[in-house]
Amino acid sequence: MEDIKGKRIATNAIGSASDAAMRTMFRKHGIKDADFTTVETNFANMPAMLDGGKVDLIGTLPQFLQELRSHPNKYRVLFTANDAVGPTQAVLWGMRAETIAAHRPVFVDFFEDHIRAVRWFIDPNNREEALDILAGVTKLPKESLGFAFSKDDFYHSPDARPELDSVQREIDEAVKLGVLPQRVEIRPKHVDLSLIEEAKKRIDGK
Repeated sequence: MEDIKGKRIATNAIGSASDAAMRTMFRKHGIKDADFTTVETNFANMPAMLDGGKVDLIGTLPQFLQELRSHPNKYRVLFTANDAVGPTQAVLWGMRAETIAAHRPVFVDFFEDHIRAVRWFIDPNNREEALDILAGVTKLPKESLGFAFSKDDFYHSPDARPELDSVQREIDEAVKLGVLPQRVEIRPKHVDLSLIEEAKKRIDGK
């Protein structure tokens, strides 16, 4: 890990979830931001930049990791976000309270559809059809999508439930890293799970 000093590190955006996890791991090993060069670029560009010697380390996503892992003599995983900070909640739904109040039935309908869809896609019984749909939408070869809806993919909650402890921890870490100016306590003021609870009750009957 200490070899990172003086190297060029690719990140999708300073302050993003993956960037914060990376910097947190570096800090644990005594590596400061000034000890390496940050190169901001799109995730899709990172493997080619690594292969071309333009950067020395990248943060990547499941859809790109499969190809990199097929060359074990050329690339290796140094650490994961989970190694650095534990489980992360990189994406979540955010809405204004007045918007929810004005359109609540629509949002409950939406989450009912969303939960049903997620459960269908992650059901092993539907895997081949799910990959066919994914290939059709992304225009990518089906054989390149083997990671999707599997243990090699991001976790998909079957109840659309966010990991609130992870969200709070990520905010707190961002403050420590100087990315955010001050701490925000998300619960209870900024959290409303009643939409997904109502949607789930429609589906499960409880």
